[in-house]
Amino acid sequence: MLTFMRLLLALVILPLLAGCGSSPDATTDAHGPVGTPAASGAKDAPEGLLTAFHAMTRRLAASRPALTPDQEAARQLVEYHRGALALAAVEAHQGRDTTLLRRAARFAQDEQQQLPLAEALAVRLAPAAPSSALRQRLQATVSQLVKTEEATRVEAAGRQAQAPNLGMMQSHQDDGTGDVDADFAAVMLLQQRAALEAAQAIAELGSAPELKTAAAGMEPRAQALIRELQAWQGQHRSRF
Repeated sequence: MLTFMRLLLALVILPLLAGCGSSPDATTDAHGPVGTPAASGAKDAPEGLLTAFHAMTRRLAASRPALTPDQEAARQLVEYHRGALALAAVEAHQGRDTTLLRRAARFAQDEQQQLPLAEALAVRLAPAAPSSALRQRLQATVSQLVKTEEATRVEAAGRQAQAPNLGMMQSHQDDGTGDVDADFAAVMLLQQRAALEAAQAIAELGSAPELKTAAAGMEPRAQALIRELQAWQGQHRSRF
C-alpha cells in the first residue's frame, strides 16, 4: 500500500516541480530574476528537506534593491510557493506516513495552481508608490526565517558529529533527525508560518489590488495546512 501511495504521489508532485519556472516570463522580468528553474525544483529525485529549506530562505533573503516593495512582495510569494512544492516533493519521495503523503499531494496540487498566477503577477506588476512599512515587515519575516533555518542546520550538524556512523543512506537523505515525516511536518510548519506572515503583511500594506488579492487568498490555505500539521504533530508527540 505504501509503495503504491509513494508511486502515486511521485507521479503527482514531481511533474509539478518539473514545470516550476519553466516559462521564460516566470524567471525574469525588467527588474531582475524572479527565480530560476533549478531553484524551483528538479526533474531528478529531490534533495533533503533542510537542503530545500536552505535554498528557499537564501532566495527569499537575496537583495533586490531595484524592486519596489510590491514587486518584492510578489517575488516572495513566488518563492514561498516554490519552496512549499520542493518540501512536498521530499515528503513524496522519502516519507512513510500515509496521512502526510496524502496531504502533501493535495497541497502540492493547490500550490501548482497558484504558482503560475504568482509568477505572472511578479512579471507584470507595475511600480507603485513605495511602502517602507511593507518592505520592513517582509524583511523582518525573512530575517527570522533565515535565523531559524540556520539554527536547524547547526542542530543537524551537531547530530551528525555525535553519530558519525549513521550510514550513507541517512547522510544522502539530508542531515535531519532521520524521521522524514516528523522533519517534514516541522520544516513545513516553519515555512508556512513565514508565508502566512508575509501574506498578511501584503494584504494589509500592499498597494496593488491584485497583489493584495493574491496574498489574501494565500492566507486561508496556509492557515489550513498549519492546523493540519499541528494536529499531526499532536498525534505523534513521541516523534518530536
